[in-house]
Amino acid sequence: MFICYLCDENFNEPDQLLSHMKFCHNKPSLFICKQGCCPQQFTRASKFKSHLQTQHRIYYIISETNNNTSNTNNDSEELLATQFQTPVVYNLLENDLDKPSQSKSINDPTGAAIKDTDIHVSCAKKLKNSALKFTLALHNKSNFNRNDVLDIQKLISNTIIADLVDILKENKHSDNKLFEHILNDVCDLFAFIKSEHKLFKYLTDNDLFKFPSMYTINNEIGEVIHHNRPLLGEEKIQGVIMPMAFQLKKYFELDGIFALYKENLLQLESKCVLENFVNGELWQKKKLQFEEKTVFPVFLYFDDFGINNCLGPHATSLCGAYFSIPIAPYQFLSKLQHIFLAGLFKSKDLKNFGNSNVLYKLIQEFSLLEKEGIEIQLQAGTTQRIYFIVSLIIGDNLGLNGILGFSKSFSCTFYCRLCKRSIEQMRSDCTEYKDAFRNVKNYEHDLKIVLESARVKQSGIKENSIFNTLPSFHVTQNFSFDIMHDLLEGVCHYDLCKSLLYFIEKKVFTLDIFNCRVRLFNYQEIYIGSRSSPVDMHDLQTNRLKMTASEMLVFCHLFPLFIGDLVKKQDPVWKFLGILFDIMDALFSNKIDNVTLISLESLISQHNLKYQQLFHDTLKPKHHFLLHYVTTIKKSGPLKHLWSMRFEAKHQELKTFASNTKSRKNISYTLSVKSALRFSNFLINPIVKDQMFYSDCGNTSKVGEKRYSDCILQLGVPDVTKDNQVTCYSRCTIFGTLYKAGYFVTTSNLKVNLHEIVEFIDLNSKNYVLLQPYEVTCYNEHFKGYEVGQKFKKLVMIETEKLDCFPFHIHLLTNQKIIFRLIQFKG
Repeated sequence: MFICYLCDENFNEPDQLLSHMKFCHNKPSLFICKQGCCPQQFTRASKFKSHLQTQHRIYYIISETNNNTSNTNNDSEELLATQFQTPVVYNLLENDLDKPSQSKSINDPTGAAIKDTDIHVSCAKKLKNSALKFTLALHNKSNFNRNDVLDIQKLISNTIIADLVDILKENKHSDNKLFEHILNDVCDLFAFIKSEHKLFKYLTDNDLFKFPSMYTINNEIGEVIHHNRPLLGEEKIQGVIMPMAFQLKKYFELDGIFALYKENLLQLESKCVLENFVNGELWQKKKLQFEEKTVFPVFLYFDDFGINNCLGPHATSLCGAYFSIPIAPYQFLSKLQHIFLAGLFKSKDLKNFGNSNVLYKLIQEFSLLEKEGIEIQLQAGTTQRIYFIVSLIIGDNLGLNGILGFSKSFSCTFYCRLCKRSIEQMRSDCTEYKDAFRNVKNYEHDLKIVLESARVKQSGIKENSIFNTLPSFHVTQNFSFDIMHDLLEGVCHYDLCKSLLYFIEKKVFTLDIFNCRVRLFNYQEIYIGSRSSPVDMHDLQTNRLKMTASEMLVFCHLFPLFIGDLVKKQDPVWKFLGILFDIMDALFSNKIDNVTLISLESLISQHNLKYQQLFHDTLKPKHHFLLHYVTTIKKSGPLKHLWSMRFEAKHQELKTFASNTKSRKNISYTLSVKSALRFSNFLINPIVKDQMFYSDCGNTSKVGEKRYSDCILQLGVPDVTKDNQVTCYSRCTIFGTLYKAGYFVTTSNLKVNLHEIVEFIDLNSKNYVLLQPYEVTCYNEHFKGYEVGQKFKKLVMIETEKLDCFPFHIHLLTNQKIIFRLIQFKG
């Protein structure tokens, strides 16, 4: 235990002690060590923490064990008292682990060092040597960075070592045989999983693991290596499929998972607005054939990603197939653990052998999940059968066109997956033509022409999609668009580049002034991580800004605040950009009603028309896709739930491991086994329901001592008086979103209001947030934000769980107006 010298409170970790001193004692200027009789004093918290970790952690493990040992021998008691009076300080830099350095004792007026016993020196030396060797061995591994080493140290300390110390303490009085058994277990702690064979056998026997399956795509004669000699032989081209039925069964058998999904599905289906895929027309039609059955929708995602050095001779591109359940509770949506790998294939195999030969095994698995489903064992001892329908296949336009059997060329006469408007018509279309939609009848007619004459360009169809063999799916009904690629990496680039060139040519501002405004803008904590790089003239002329999708999202969100005061209100291009920002605000909303859909359809039509009129340019393919957005939302729900952002983040897990593994003979299988092991880890460490937690140690006092005690007493909490204890915190994480004192929120989706977070309060095990209300004077159309007025005198307190919006900042502009742009509600 680590002791605070100011109040004698005990803590298990140095970090806890330092947090306590920071928040409860206002971070004192002097840190005095109170461990045993240690005389050390420090002026810096970092030095104090290092001292505690290196000199007192092992000391307290040993001293607690020995001090609790019953010993009737007075000489032994005196020896123990002397032995642990002063900790030993070792000089590791001089590689002198045997010699304790000279440290003065407070109880030693002469300043002479107290000589430690041989037992203490021997124990400390052995433990420190082991820790040093282990740490250096980890640093010697090229696939670990320094942070990884620290994480592993913490993990072992908090799990194995902590449990080991507890066991030794609990059994130190037991008979010698029991103690000997415990020590034997410790000596060979990893015996049951010390090889991959034993690990896989143990996991398989305990129903925690199932190997991915390999299947043959094609056999051909090629070069094979046999006994280190290249020979001609049969070369198998193989794909890898994950055990999806096994994974879904184990996933939904986790405690509480099925109940959460079922409850969320019922809540979503009761909504009268478009909030999820199940509110759309597609799901209403698909679920009719499964009356009285439990059926969940499935989203399939396909995308290529490169591994190895993309510019090197051994560059490899893989096609990853992932699936997710779109009715997942909100707290699961941003967690990568709830996105599952379905299969891995080499991209060149898809190109060489076609979708049907590569994906047939995947189609078979999903067909079985729809026809037969899976049976899970619930906690109550009952069983439940669940069916899964592939409802949408999502991805970027190029990937979807290729995987669904459409032409991948946007110079094709009919390149759109949803309609049959020609390329010439799409270059000027400002409205959607529903009579030109593809359907099963005209799809089969076009397919017949393609098979007879191979005229792909005249129909946009390359082959009969293998996904049409799924029982409840047809490619003409796959209403899916990716706003990440279409909007943030497409339309926004065209619109902003042409608009900035216009402002520069009209001398509204120079490019240097614009970059200076963007660079010096007060992004504050929430947005600073997505600050974009400077814009150069070449970027504007090529219609391609050097920004990621997340950077573009923040850039567009703050763009009216960057330069709004420099542009005239009636400027036509500024009004055009206002239409773009209104479209984005609507598309990134989680809840969409009919009024919003009507407005969105009008905005998109105006946008495409003004783009042509203002910039004298034809519409690009991604402008055309905008026209289908309203129909897609009606069919499939908000587009925010269909984008590729989270799935592309899932790629990173496999890419990181691929860069570290040496097993590259069958890289697809190697990565699939790694993914299966990750799933096993998820099964034994499931995160079923994220808990709200505070990020600092808090400050405890009586209710009556708070300046806002009246707010607490007016809450109506039973049995609360001025003498009750209340703990206050400055940081709180809710479902993965961090809220801090100083952040702003809005607490109603009916009327826009503004509140600043003051602090979080724990009162009688219930959680509240104290808010400072502000006046919202009006909506400023020019800046696309709300103007902020005066503070209200009275503070407001609500339950923390009612915070249902993302936090944001307010901004002081150069014209002294305080503006905030609203972030859409979580839903």
